[in-house]
Order: sequence, then C-alpha cells, then structure tokens
Amino acid sequence: MEKTTERPMSINEAALFLSLSKNGITLNRHKSKDGDERSIPCHRAPNGRLYYYASEINDWIKGTSEEEVSQNVKEQS
Repeated sequence: MEKTTERPMSINEAALFLSLSKNGITLNRHKSKDGDERSIPCHRAPNGRLYYYASEINDWIKGTSEEEVSQNVKEQS
C-alpha cells in the first residue's frame, strides 16, 4: 500500500473542516490541556503555530484512541 503525504491544516482550515469558529477550536484546546481525549488533536510547529491533520480529526470524531490509530499504522506498514 502506497503512503500518501497529508498536508497539515492551519487553525482556519481546521475550523472550516469542523464547521466551528476559530475561537471554538481554541477554547476546546485550552479546556483539555491535560491530553484529554475530548481535545482536538493538534501539533505545535517550532514557530509556535498549531497545525491539524484531517485524518487525526476524523479519527477523533469517530472516537478512535491514539493507541488504536498507532496500532493501525503499524499494521499497515
């Protein structure tokens, strides 16, 4: 199976993807700082900006845990 490279999304793109406001995404992230599964998965770049991946957001919406996602990736490799 060929791997595709997924482009990271900005907070504005993630907000459009989720039909939320930029503030709604920010509030969710701050509400769940301790790694709570309810927080939207994101990554901080060296410049301090947050980036999001559609595949991780889709897994989050489905309720898939990070461990299950990691296991699926290992199985597909």
